[in-house]
Amino acid sequence: MEATVIPCIRGLNDYHAQVKEISAYADFHAGELRVNRKDLLNAVKLAQELRCFTSIRTCYFLKLTSSNVKDIAQLPFMKPNGYQISDRLVEMAGIGSVRSSINKFLKTVFANRFDLPGLLANFDFNSFPESVPYLPEGIKPGDFFACSTIPSLFGHFWTVELKKNFIDFIFEVGDKIQNLTPGAFRGHWLFDCIKYYVFSSEVSQFLRLSIGDIIFNIVRDQELVELSRERSSQKLFDKLCVYARQMLDNMKANISIFPNEVKHIMKHFVESASTPEDRLSWLELLFIDCVLAPAISNPRNCGIIPPTFYLDPSPFGPVRALNILAQILRFVLHPQQLEVRYQGINSANIAALPLADVLESIVAVDGNDLNIVGPKMVDLLPLLGIHYILLLLSLPDVYLLADVLQKVPNPDQYINKDAVNIPTNESVAFDFFRFDVWDFNAFGFKKPNIPENEIEKPPKNPASLAGEALYKFLSFAEVDTKAPDGYTKFSEFHERNMILQRQFITEAYLRHLYVIYQSVPEKDQRAVIPGLEDEIRRHLELEKRNDEILTGIAIQLRIIRGEIEKYEATRDESMPILYSQLLTLFLQSQEDLASTIKSKLQDFILQKTVFSEFLQEYFYKLNIFISPIAEYAIRGVSCCLHSFFLQQITLNEFRAQYPMLKRCDQLLQNIPEQGIEQICVSSSPARMRHLFKTRQLFVFSIYAAQKAMFVELPLEALRQLSLAVKYVKKMFELEIGGKPTEEESQSLFNFVLLKSENPNLFSLGKYLQHFLVGLPLKDETLFTNAMDETLKYYENHLTTLDSYLSDF
Repeated sequence: MEATVIPCIRGLNDYHAQVKEISAYADFHAGELRVNRKDLLNAVKLAQELRCFTSIRTCYFLKLTSSNVKDIAQLPFMKPNGYQISDRLVEMAGIGSVRSSINKFLKTVFANRFDLPGLLANFDFNSFPESVPYLPEGIKPGDFFACSTIPSLFGHFWTVELKKNFIDFIFEVGDKIQNLTPGAFRGHWLFDCIKYYVFSSEVSQFLRLSIGDIIFNIVRDQELVELSRERSSQKLFDKLCVYARQMLDNMKANISIFPNEVKHIMKHFVESASTPEDRLSWLELLFIDCVLAPAISNPRNCGIIPPTFYLDPSPFGPVRALNILAQILRFVLHPQQLEVRYQGINSANIAALPLADVLESIVAVDGNDLNIVGPKMVDLLPLLGIHYILLLLSLPDVYLLADVLQKVPNPDQYINKDAVNIPTNESVAFDFFRFDVWDFNAFGFKKPNIPENEIEKPPKNPASLAGEALYKFLSFAEVDTKAPDGYTKFSEFHERNMILQRQFITEAYLRHLYVIYQSVPEKDQRAVIPGLEDEIRRHLELEKRNDEILTGIAIQLRIIRGEIEKYEATRDESMPILYSQLLTLFLQSQEDLASTIKSKLQDFILQKTVFSEFLQEYFYKLNIFISPIAEYAIRGVSCCLHSFFLQQITLNEFRAQYPMLKRCDQLLQNIPEQGIEQICVSSSPARMRHLFKTRQLFVFSIYAAQKAMFVELPLEALRQLSLAVKYVKKMFELEIGGKPTEEESQSLFNFVLLKSENPNLFSLGKYLQHFLVGLPLKDETLFTNAMDETLKYYENHLTTLDSYLSDF
C-alpha cells in the first residue's frame, strides 16, 4: 500500500489510547443512559398511577358509608392490583373495532381542548341517567365525571404544568357558567370537581393540624356527648363555641400551610362577586361547605383523625356533637338563622367567633403565582427523550365523556361528531390505558427543547471526514504499545496484525480510512490530524452532555420517588377509611359487642390470654364476614377491630388495675437530667453523644411521640412511634452519616420518649405490651415491619426503665 505521511501534533499511540478511552466511556454511558431512562420512565408511570388512584379514591372515601361500602369495596381502584393498565390503546384486549373510534375521539378532544369549557360549563347532570352500562353498579355518572373523567384529561395533575392547566380549566368553565351564583354553583359538577381536588391536595394536613386534636377532645368529652344526647341546650352550644374558637385560632395560625393553588381557586370565584354579601356567600360555600363542614362532620373519611378510631354512628353519639359544631360554623355569620333553627339559644358567643377573619385570610393571596411544587414536564421530557405528554385514562372515562358530549346541543363541534362513534349503550371493562398527546398547546405550555442526544456533525470537508474515519479506526482497533508512532509505520503495523489475526472488520475501517484520505487534496492533508482532534472534542462534548443527562435523571428520579413515597403513604393512611366502614358493617351484625367487652374488662386486663382468645374468636368471625365482600381488606379490618376493642378498654382503666403504674409515671414525669443522662447518653456510643445536646434535632420525633401519647389507641400509637423512629434514624444519617446501629437507635428512641413529657409514659408502654405483644394471629400480623421494630424498642425501653425505677 502506498505510504502516506500525515503530520502529527502528538504521537498516534497517544491519540489511539485517548480515543479508546473515550470509546469505552461512551459505551458505558450509552448503557447507563438506557437503564436510567428506563428506570425514570417506570418511576414516572408508577407515580402517575398512584396519583390517578389517589385522585379517584378521594371522592369515594368522602361518600363512603356502611350502606354503600360493599359496592365501593368492589371497585377496581380500591383493590390492590385490581386493575389492568395497557401501555398503549392498541395493546388493550377485548375492545374490538371501537379502539380506532376511541383514538380518533381523544385526538379530537385534545386538538379542541379549549372548546371543552364552553361545551361543558352548562351541562346539568340532573338530566343525566342515574346509572349507565359502562360504569359499575353504585357509581353515579356525576361523581365519576368530577373525580375521574375531568381529572384524567389533565393526567390527574401529576406534574406542575398539568395542575396549572387543570386550574385554568376550572376558571374557564366557571367563567362560562350562565347566571353563576353560590346557591346554583353548589349543585354544579364543577363544585364537586373542586371539592375532590381540594381534599386530594395538602389541605388535609392543614385541617389535621388545625382541628384534628380538637375533634379528638370533642368525641372524648363525655359531658359534651351526654349534652348532645338531650335537646339542644345553651350549655352544649357554649361548650361547642369554645371548641370552635380554638379551631379558628389554629386555622389562622396555620394559614401559611394552606395550599396556595387552593387559595387561588377560591379567590377566583370570590372575586366574581358583585356585592359584599355575595362575596361572603362565596367564601362560605368554598371553605365552610366545601372543606370545613365535611371535615368536622365526617373527620375519619376526610382523614382528619385516624380512621381506625371508631365513631359511634348512632344519632345520639359523638357524631351529633360534631354535626352541631359544623352547623354552628355555618351560622356564625347568620346568627339570626341559628336562633330560628335552635330556639332559645343565645347566639352572641357564636356571632363573636372570628370566622370572617379566617375566611378573608384564605383568599388573601397576591399575584398569579400558584407556587406549585412537584415534578415538571419541562424537566422530565428532555431527560426521557420523548416528545409527547403521557396521560392515563380508563375506558369508563372515555365513554362517559363521549356520552356527555353526545348530549351537549352543539352539532357544529367536531368533538360531538366523533363522540357519537363511542357505543355508550354498551358495558365496558374498567381497564386503564396510557395515551400520548403530542400537542403541548392543549395543556397551555410550550414544548421543551428536546435535542437529539447525538454527536455533533463534522464539517463537510475532506480533511474533517478523514479525521472522522481515523477516529472510527482508532476506536475499533486494539491499542498496541509496540506500534510505531509515525502514521505510515503505525498503519502498516496494524495492517500486518489485522492480516495475521484475520481481523477483517478492523481492516475494513482501515481501508475506509485510506479511501477517504485519497479524496483529500494534498494541500489539505495537514488538516487530517486537526480533524481527528476536532472529532475527539465533539465526542468529549457528547460525553459531557451524557454526564449532565445522567445527573439530571438522578435528580428527577429522587423527585419522582419522593412523589411515589408520598402517594403510597397517602394510600396507606386512607385505605383504613374503607376498612373502618367495613368494620361498622360487621358490628351491625354483632349485638352489644361493646357491652360484652365492658363486662369482661377486668379479665382482659389481668389475664392476657383471656383477651387473646376473645380477640381470636372475633377475628375468625370477622374473616368469615368480610371474605365474601373484600378478602383483600381482612387484615385492615382486623386492625380496626383491635382498635375498637381497645377503645372500650382505655389506658385509664388499664392503669386503675395496676396501681404501681401511676407511681412509675409520676417518677418519670419528674425525671431529672441526670436520669436522662444515665438512661440515654452515658450508655450510648461516644460518636453520637453530642446529638443529645441539640434539642432541635429531635423536634419532629418528639412531636410524633407526643401524638402517639395523645391518640392512645395501641396500633395508631405504635404507628406514630414508628414515625418517631424513622425521623431519628434520618437525623442520624444527616448528622453523622450512615445508618445507626441497633444500640444507637435504641438510645435515640429512649431520649425521644423521655423528652416527650408524657404523663403516662410507663403506663402506655405496659398498655402496648399487654395488648400487642404475643397476639396469636397465625399467619396474619397487625404490624408493619417498622411497627414491629418500634415495639421491640419500646419493650427494651421498658426494661431500662424498670432497672432505673428499681432504685426508688
